[in-house]
Formats: sequence, structure tokens, C-alpha cells
Amino acid sequence: MAPRRGGGGLSRRAALALIGGGGLLGISSTGAFDQVQGQRPFDLSVNDDNALLGIEVFSPIEISSSPATVDILELQNRFADSELTNLSVSTDSDLLAVESLSGVTLQPTEKRTVSGTVSADESTTQEVTLTITVSTDTEQIETTRTVDVVADLADGLPEGCPVSLNITVDVDDSAPDGDSVTGDITNEDISGDITVSGDIEIKNSRVDGNVTADGDVTLSNNSEISGSVTAGGNMTVKKATVGNGLDAGGNLTVETNSIIGNGANAGGNMSIKKATFGGGLVAGGDITIETQSTIGGAVEAGDNGEVTIKQTTVCGAVHAGGAVKEILNSNIGGNVTAGGDVNLKNKATVFGNVITDPEGDVDVSNNAVVKGKVDASGDVTVNGTVEGGVFADGIVDGTGTINGNDPRPSSGGTSGNGNNGNNGNGN
Repeated sequence: MAPRRGGGGLSRRAALALIGGGGLLGISSTGAFDQVQGQRPFDLSVNDDNALLGIEVFSPIEISSSPATVDILELQNRFADSELTNLSVSTDSDLLAVESLSGVTLQPTEKRTVSGTVSADESTTQEVTLTITVSTDTEQIETTRTVDVVADLADGLPEGCPVSLNITVDVDDSAPDGDSVTGDITNEDISGDITVSGDIEIKNSRVDGNVTADGDVTLSNNSEISGSVTAGGNMTVKKATVGNGLDAGGNLTVETNSIIGNGANAGGNMSIKKATFGGGLVAGGDITIETQSTIGGAVEAGDNGEVTIKQTTVCGAVHAGGAVKEILNSNIGGNVTAGGDVNLKNKATVFGNVITDPEGDVDVSNNAVVKGKVDASGDVTVNGTVEGGVFADGIVDGTGTINGNDPRPSSGGTSGNGNNGNNGNGN
């Protein structure tokens, strides 16, 4: 959508004359009621012809893969003799993040296109409110606009995404109530929630309700739980089905063809093998996922937590407070971000960007693909493929393919010049 071209400028002297005479100043675009703060507060009506701040919103914003960098709006300074400073654009939704405008100014008649990032784990349509603030040396203009964001990710996610699970558990009509359970159960049907003060182990049993224990929880031998499972301590799930999510205060282990209808949280470390989750994973410690697992949402390890992913599909983003030690033969549906190094091994595909901050090197090995960009606070080695360019504070080398920005000297670039592509927006 091409930006609409605005009309002539209005001098600051003329603007102040309007203020002094009780006149109204306009901000371009339509359908909003805005305010300016000057020597005294007053209301601001929308008037495209005589606007001081030209605004063109690019709506709808449509994406087919996530995350995606998009143009959101265009700003124009229509003061004839005043600089616009302290530019800021914010949103009321996590779906759309706006680039930082810190230090950006607009000279008279100058225009600026403001971009951002749309991040969605699934297809969605939302109306997002934008709050726009700018200043001159004597006035501050603040206004709101809306933009429709449409994420259609049917063709932009790894195969097998999104994950849709509908889990029900049928128990015998004569099943005892969950209130009667005080300890371990084997080969039983239970109707209703189970709450115990200590540990509980459930084997080859069906529970139509939630399971909550102050201690450890163990599920095994084809056990089925229709609701959620919560443990104050550690949790182990082997060859079991849970209709909702898992929440462990300690470590969490899920393996052996287990199916979890939603996501999982763990206060400690998390180990996943040959399991399917309908949602994402969050751990205070390290996360290890391997052996034909599917994660329906994002994966997030703690402040110093490390992430290892092998033979797995992750439909959302991956974040590690520490290093992403290894991604091998796996598909990642969003960004990979880390506070340390990121190592992409053979047949690793990242559908978004790879970002290390505040430190960390990135290694894209043979047959690894990054569909977005690589933005590293350290060195970058590319022997695979990066489709969206490479930006690094350190040295960029390797014999792989880099489309877009290629800082390697062999490609005519300047490696190690601090050419980091964050631009303050984390895209």
C-alpha cells in the first residue's frame, strides 16, 4: 500500500496563533479524537488538510509466516519551521511490536516509515491500537490509531503445525470420587479432582478431573487424565495422556509416546522424549527435547537455562537465557533467541530469525537453514544457508550461502565492524 501524500505545511508561528486564538489543530488520518499539550491543554480535532503531524496507517497488515517484519505507518512533520522529537509508537498487543524510535527526529516536511514485528504462534486476526507521541520544543502531540493484523500461518509454519488435540477421558459410572484418593492408585477409574498432600503415583488408571499434589507426581502405564496435573515437587510422565497442561515446581520429565493437550511449566529442568504437546514449554532451568517430539507452542528456558533440541518440531519460537547448545534435524517455527551461543546443526531449519543478545556466537552448519536473518552479538559462521542476511558485532565467515546483507570480505562486505541489525527493536 503506497503512503498517501500530505498537503502543505503549517508554520509553528501560525500554529501558536491558532492556539492563542482558541483554534483547533489537526492530526491527519481519520476517525480519532486527539490532544496536544502546549502552554495550556486543549482538544484537537482531526483535520487532514491542516494537520501538524501526518499519519498514514498501513492497514491491514497481513503475514503468512511468523515472525515477520512489517511496515506499520508513516509519520510526516508538517510544521514549516520546527523539528519533531521524542517520537514514540507503542501498541496494546503482544502480537505487534514496534521498532524503537529513540533518537529519531523529523525535520520540517520529512517523512518516516515505522516498522515492527508481528509474532504469532497460530493464525489470528486482531485490531491493534497504536499510541503515537511526538514533541516540538513547546508542544507534545499524542494520538491513537488502529491497525488490523491478520496472521494466516497455514503455509508459514513447519509441517505438523499448528497442533490441535482434543482429549477426553471416559471413566466407569461407578468410579469412586476423587476426594477418596489419598495416595497411589493402580488400575482404577476416578471421577473428579484428586488432591493429595504428599506424593502420588498413578499407573494404568483413568481420572476424569485434575490431579494436584504437594509432592512429586508420577504418571505411567497408559494412564489418562482429563484435566491438568500439578506437582509441588518433581513430575514424571511416561506413556500417559493428559488433557490439559502440566505444572511442576521442580524438574519435569515427559517421554515414551506421552500426549499432553496443552503446554508445560517447570521450576527446574525439563526433559522431553518422544512426546506431543498442544502448547509451549517454560522452564526455570535447562530444556532438552528429542526423539520425534512435537511442541505446539514456544519453548523458553530460564535466565541461565540452556536449550537442546533434536529430531523435534517446535511450532513457536525458542528462547534460552543461556545458550542454545544444539538444534539438530529439527524445525523451529519462530525466532531462536539466546543470551549465549546458538548452534544449528545438520538439517536444522529456523522459520524466523536467530538472535543472540547480550552476547553469543552463531554457528549455522552444513544443511542448516535460517529463513530469516542472523543477528549476533558475537561471531557468525555460516556453512549452511541464511536467507535474510547476517548482522554481527564480531567476525562473519564460512562457505555457506547468505542472501541479503553479507559482511564476509569474500562477498565484498566488511566483517567485524559492529554492523548489528537489532536497531533497538529485537526483530
